[in-house]
Amino acid sequence: MLVMMDIIETFLIIQFTICVFGLKNVNIVIEPPIVEKGNSVTIQCNYDLEGELLYIVKWYRGQREFYRYVPQSRPTTMKFPFNGLDIDEDQSNENRVHLRNVDYNLAGNFSCEVSTDAPAFYTNIVSKELKVVELSKNKRLPVLVTDKPKYEEGDVLNASCSSSPSNPAASIYFILNNIVICGPCNTTIYKKEGLWLARSNLLLPLFPSHFNTDNLILRCVTHVTDRYQQEIEIQIYNRPYPIPQRVISSGAILTNGKLLLSCLTLSIFVCFYK
Repeated sequence: MLVMMDIIETFLIIQFTICVFGLKNVNIVIEPPIVEKGNSVTIQCNYDLEGELLYIVKWYRGQREFYRYVPQSRPTTMKFPFNGLDIDEDQSNENRVHLRNVDYNLAGNFSCEVSTDAPAFYTNIVSKELKVVELSKNKRLPVLVTDKPKYEEGDVLNASCSSSPSNPAASIYFILNNIVICGPCNTTIYKKEGLWLARSNLLLPLFPSHFNTDNLILRCVTHVTDRYQQEIEIQIYNRPYPIPQRVISSGAILTNGKLLLSCLTLSIFVCFYK
């Protein structure tokens, strides 16, 4: 019985030691998480060794290792060939890898695997997705057109919005006076400039409730992932206001005219009498 208690106590001590001194808080941070093609990105691997010695840190894109850090080796870093991957070694170390001129084919999961040295050899691996977008070089605004310049109650709003070319294709939102009519809307995708152009059409009957304000503003907003947004707006209704007319008192004029006429008549009578 005492032997069994000693075994249990030893097991609990080992478990407690692992909880206190093992490899902890391993996480990966990609900044920015969404990067435009041709720009740079930093992949940060954070960890707490809890007193253990670092043995190795490995970096993966998908299942392929492309970089490792081994503090006991000389040199401490090693690169592995990967098409489209450009590592800035001056800004890379045991905690991070800095990638330059990011290509679209690098989009996907990046992982870092951290291992401590003997005798424990704890290992933990974490992953996070990198998104790469490609935008049109001119980065023009969306194109928003309607079938007529102004609308009234009972009309059907007929509008079309086209995004700037991108990869992936943009999502399109129609917003009328800050109310989202649809979004993301159904889109048709076209190939242009080696990228994707999205287009969406809107048909919306206009009821009296749409005209509770003095203006109707239609906006088209395009999103390429959550990071890149463009928008354009047009005014499709403006409540006409009464134009103030010149106030002319015809009565006063007639009255003045009568007074003037009376005075003239009196003057003529006086002269004739003499």
